[in-house]
Amino acid sequence: MAEVTVADGTLWVYLSSVEKVEGVHGDIQIAEADVLEVEALEKPFEAIHGWRAPGTGVPGVVAVGTWRDGRRKLFAVLHHGQQAVHIRLKNASFDELLIGTADAGRVAAELRAALGR
Repeated sequence: MAEVTVADGTLWVYLSSVEKVEGVHGDIQIAEADVLEVEALEKPFEAIHGWRAPGTGVPGVVAVGTWRDGRRKLFAVLHHGQQAVHIRLKNASFDELLIGTADAGRVAAELRAALGR
């Protein structure tokens, strides 16, 4: 399962080895100043729209990789049964991150506290 944390002014998303293969992507780092909003989602698959390129996706089962819909670029690390932390960004390589977790409310609150929000 991906791990998301804030350290030294940077938001980090650490992917497992399997997620790196599924998503065709390495770990992600975003400047803390580029994080606009952090929220918990109970039904995160509903937030995914557009075309997957590259990555692994089976609707409602797995979404790991990059999705584009002409307006936004989203990176998701999500498996069936997970809630997710939805992170909106500015001036970053992605417009949004969707990170699966067992307790999105707790993780989102911890991230907001670490970001001073």
